[in-house]
Parts: sequence; structure tokens; C-alpha cells
Amino acid sequence: MLVYSIFTILLLLISRSPLFRFLSLLFFGSVISGILTGKSLDFFDLETNVNSFFSALIIFMCFWGFNVKPALTSMKFDISEGNYKLIKAIFFLSCIALAVNMYVVFNSIISILANGLSVSEFKNAGYGKEFVANNFQYLITYISFVIGPLSFLCLAAHFYFLIIANRKMAFLGFIGSLNIAALPLIYFARSGIVAFVLLYLSMLLFVYEYLSAAGKKKVKFNVLLAMVPLFFIFLLISMNRFENYPYLNDESIISNPILYSIFDYFSQWLVNGNYLLSNFDTSKVMYASNFTYIPEKLLSPFGVSFAEIQSLRELHFGSQANSFNGLPALLVYDFSYFISILIVLLFMFFVRFSLKKKECILTKLFWLSVMLPIPLFFFQGLFTVFGFYNLAVLYVAFFSILLRLRWYKP
Repeated sequence: MLVYSIFTILLLLISRSPLFRFLSLLFFGSVISGILTGKSLDFFDLETNVNSFFSALIIFMCFWGFNVKPALTSMKFDISEGNYKLIKAIFFLSCIALAVNMYVVFNSIISILANGLSVSEFKNAGYGKEFVANNFQYLITYISFVIGPLSFLCLAAHFYFLIIANRKMAFLGFIGSLNIAALPLIYFARSGIVAFVLLYLSMLLFVYEYLSAAGKKKVKFNVLLAMVPLFFIFLLISMNRFENYPYLNDESIISNPILYSIFDYFSQWLVNGNYLLSNFDTSKVMYASNFTYIPEKLLSPFGVSFAEIQSLRELHFGSQANSFNGLPALLVYDFSYFISILIVLLFMFFVRFSLKKKECILTKLFWLSVMLPIPLFFFQGLFTVFGFYNLAVLYVAFFSILLRLRWYKP
């Protein structure tokens, strides 16, 4: 853990922006979680230290792109009436998807109660997927998965309207953005809540200094109002799923299984990722397995298929197939060491270019909403594996072009 501790100190020392500091503290929290749950790495083992250094380097490069302070005041804030109507349409569609998701969540709760299941059985034993597939397949496929990703644009627009002090539109954008949390809740997964909270807080830090004094005061209250119920739901799911958590480490300072499961959620990658890197060789390269969602959807009508990612993980990861293995290890298994570094460098330069480029703040926030999940979820793996996220990236690209075509008010 010494390598990661030194890395954390370095991150905080070179920090130039609140967003970068937030990412650094998130990494620090992951390391502390590892210490509290008794995870340890052999300090005297050369291979372990090399793996730790490589992992820290990859994460550092992912973070570094966000270590800038763009001058938002020099950018255009007004958008055309046509674009304003376009944003309203996005809000409306996303709210429809939210209503569908909450309807399915409600029925999932009814199913659990009616069948005497635990939340853990519903999610992990296959009951949840079977129940949703049998009763709501078309709703989930054609509304939740297709329209739901607009929630990333809603979140970006929410902060845009906060900046220009349009509270009504900011509220509608916030409601539409809740799909990020709601969709995984259909299966009682905690990941959606974690994703929404981390993404919301990081984007808030990006725009916070550009809010008015009244806006800052209002947003603090609203954040507290929104985060309390989300935290309660997260805790409730954790209590129901992990009250008999079987993976407690004997060296752990934490003995409560529910609390242990929460800290383990953010830190298991430290050991798992190091283990996978130690066992990697070129015969195990999975050729961008975490990036095939869109290519597969486009090419499947022509008879082109890709290897199923879960099968690849079970083949190469063994017992770690269903664990959080961290972004560095998954990149290496997808591309090898050298190409992983190149890809992260390209990502870093793209982020810095996007944040420094002088353009409409709404377009910048659109891109920020889909760039941030990559570093934010370093402890989990690659966010690109989720079809929901892949569609969000496509939507951001498409609507960014539309904004340019309709352009801004003179």
C-alpha cells in the first residue's frame, strides 16, 4: 500500500482544480478502505511494487486530464431558442424513461415480497433477470436502455441551467438525470446510486465557483435533500444483501459484514488488480472486450459476432471473474501494457483539449458527463462495458453536433 499512499500525496500536492482534488481524495478513500478491510500487498516483492506503480501511473494519467481550471466566463452561455426546445424534449423523454424504471422497480419490490425472497436472492440468484425479462422486456429494451442514457445530457443541462440561474429547468434536468441511479435499481444493484452521486458531486465541483452566491446556497440545500434518500436506499440494499457477507478478511479492522461490504466495494481492486497483473501474459489479451458493445450492435445484422465478455473473464480471470479488478488491470487484459498506456495518454489529451477549448458551456458539460465516469470508477473497472454508457456517449456526440448546427444567439 506504500506505493499508493505516496501516489495519493503526490496527487494532492500537484492539484490545481477542485475536481482533480476530488478524484485524488476518492483514490485516497479507496486506499484507506483497503487498509480498514485488511487488504495488504507484499512491500518486499518486486513484482507487486511494479504492478502497483503501473496501476498508479494509469490512474494518474486518467486523473491528470481534469487538472485544469477552464475559464467558463469567457465562453458563450446563451443558446438559441431551437436548442432550448431541444433540451426540453430531452428532459421530457428522460422523464418518461424514469417513470418506466420506477414502475419496474416498484413491481420488483412487489415480486420480492410476494415470493418471500431476499434482495440478495433476487439480484444474484437469477430471479431478478428472469422476472424483468418475462414481464418488462420491451419496456426495458426500448425505453429504459434506449431513452434512459439521455440522463447524462440531462445532468449536464442541469448544471448549465444552475449557472444561468434558471431553477425550473435545472430542476427538470435533475429529475431526468435520475435514470443513472434508477436503471440498476431494477435489479437492486448499488452501482447506479454510486455512479450518480460521484458524477453529480464531481460535476458540481467543476461549475461551483461559477454559480451565484444565492445559487451556491440553494444547491447545497438541494444536494443534501437529494443525497439523504439516495444514501438511505444504498444502505437499505447493503443491509439486505450483505448482512451475511461471507468474504470478511481476518485482518480487517471492520467486523460488521454490512460495513465491510461497503468498504470492500471501493477497495477490492487493490488486491484483485495486482493479482491479475501478476498472472498476465500476451496469450490472455481479450482484444478490447470492454469496448465491443456498439461494434457488436452495428455488425450483428451482418453475421459478425464477438466473444461473450463474461466467458472471456471466466477463462482468464478465474475466481476473479465477477470481482472488481480495477481499470488498470482490465485495460492491460484488453490491450496489453504498451497499448494501454497509449490509450490512456490519448484519453488524457482529449480531456484536456475538451476542457480548455472555448465553446458553449453546455457542449462542454455534455462531454464532461461522459468523460468523468472513466476515472471516477477506476476501482470498479471500465465503465465502457455498459451499453447504457456507450449509448450516452453517442447521444452526447450527436447532440453536440446539433447544438453547433443550430448554433447560439447572436
